[in-house]
Amino acid sequence: MASAATLAVRRRARRWLWLTGVLAVLGAAVCLEVRHETAQLPKPLTDLDPGTVTTLEVRCRSCAARRFEKVDGRWLMRAPYEMPADGDAIRRLLTITRTPVREW
Repeated sequence: MASAATLAVRRRARRWLWLTGVLAVLGAAVCLEVRHETAQLPKPLTDLDPGTVTTLEVRCRSCAARRFEKVDGRWLMRAPYEMPADGDAIRRLLTITRTPVREW
């Protein structure tokens, strides 16, 4: 017959194994939920990396087309006339490439 101390150790071990199993199941459930939610996120407009863009052209029906170039880390407007461009405005414009699209 097992002693009281041995039974207590077995009970603790059983409880520890049970809790470990519950934690493993909960962890797996969380991982599956995160994967499911990530798959449901809307995809971005393009796969372009805004940091790699060096030329940008903006066209509209009622205005002259504008062309921008990144030269030595600075943005310049090349058309319709040449002048320095606002780098922050260009960066904000380039964030459109990564905007999530809910419907195609």
